[in-house]
Amino acid sequence: LRQLQAQIFQSKTAVEASANAPLPDTTLGQACMALDNGEIDEGARLARAARTQAQATGDVREEVLALLALARVPGQEASAIRAAHDVADSASDRNLITAVARAARAASVALPTKQF
Repeated sequence: LRQLQAQIFQSKTAVEASANAPLPDTTLGQACMALDNGEIDEGARLARAARTQAQATGDVREEVLALLALARVPGQEASAIRAAHDVADSASDRNLITAVARAARAASVALPTKQF
């Protein structure tokens, strides 16, 4: 019974993750797919293009997600996560701030603390 519960939980988690993932027909989705397939240069190029598109349309969520995709590129982790933090913080979007904080923790990137 415990094994069945674990399988159900894993299935639900996978469904939730795929529901929040970028669509594969978007530039951001293509960037993530390229990075997943080990195509680092192509993934980085697409992530930068996705960020540019998001900035042009004023889509803060897509910009943050593009930066987090770019953070998967070796050597880009800290700068991309800090940029994502700045964008999410300026939008005051708690969900985006939380996503960036988790990425920063996973990558051992220190973020500035907010002074009130």
